[in-house]
Amino acid sequence: MFRTNAHRFTIFLAGCVLMASPPGRAAPSFDCRQAGHAIEKLICSDAKLSALDAKMAELFSDVMRQAKGSTKAELLSEQRGWIKNRNGCAKRSEPRRNCVLEHYTQRSSRLEELLAEGAGTASAADAPSARFHCDDGSDIAATFLPGKPSRVRVVRGTSTWTLPQAVAGSGARYAKNGVVFWTKGHEALFEQGDQTVNCRQRR
Repeated sequence: MFRTNAHRFTIFLAGCVLMASPPGRAAPSFDCRQAGHAIEKLICSDAKLSALDAKMAELFSDVMRQAKGSTKAELLSEQRGWIKNRNGCAKRSEPRRNCVLEHYTQRSSRLEELLAEGAGTASAADAPSARFHCDDGSDIAATFLPGKPSRVRVVRGTSTWTLPQAVAGSGARYAKNGVVFWTKGHEALFEQGDQTVNCRQRR
């Protein structure tokens, strides 16, 4: 039953080129003739967003083909959560298109990282993880991935980063492209650009 549902969901995301799409425009992974949500309608009306949706769906299909065991269920749940958050752009004060564009960019990067890591490998699925609550009210989920160098997968809100371990005088510091996650005991520091927040591990 699960395999059938996963297969159907993957096919739904991958989609086909729709007859309703204008000639020469990449179609999104869903049927625009059945688009009911404001964000879905926005995607259907925008060539770039449609192309990004099709690319993301293809990446997700590739990740699902690599995934093993219970990781498939986790990926499906994560994808559904991402779609919900993407649709939440309809309620944001910033321009909807910018919000949706950012969601697709981050999601595609996340899926590309999973493909590079080998989605669903036993080491990734069984890697130790921890949850942190930060002083700005946000939560961070951290998964510590084995390898050389060691890496951490950080999920904060709708954003996900996979950071390699970096040199640190104490604790474990992970950093890439201006994003830093630094743990010391049950404490953690998260930095992104000019933003720095202190976090504490949940128990």
